[in-house]
Amino acid sequence: SQWITGELARSRGQFLRGTHDAVVVGKNTVLLDDPQLNLRHPNFAGKKEGIAVVFDSKGEIFDRDLQLFRVHQPDKLWVVVN
Repeated sequence: SQWITGELARSRGQFLRGTHDAVVVGKNTVLLDDPQLNLRHPNFAGKKEGIAVVFDSKGEIFDRDLQLFRVHQPDKLWVVVN
């Protein structure tokens, strides 16, 4: 893995996660990057737990060993399959 943003941009992104209820991504982001999509900014530590939403039209992420499934409680991880 290689960062494409600097530390300040990553911190700002984490802050924005704390000011919103959910982080929404598509399945390819999950399959390619294996993100945690959790809230790590110190201003929100222990105060808020965000929701991760993944749009996955074919349900392809379920059979994988992904960080999302280890990091999020079931009620905080929504996978939208149509």
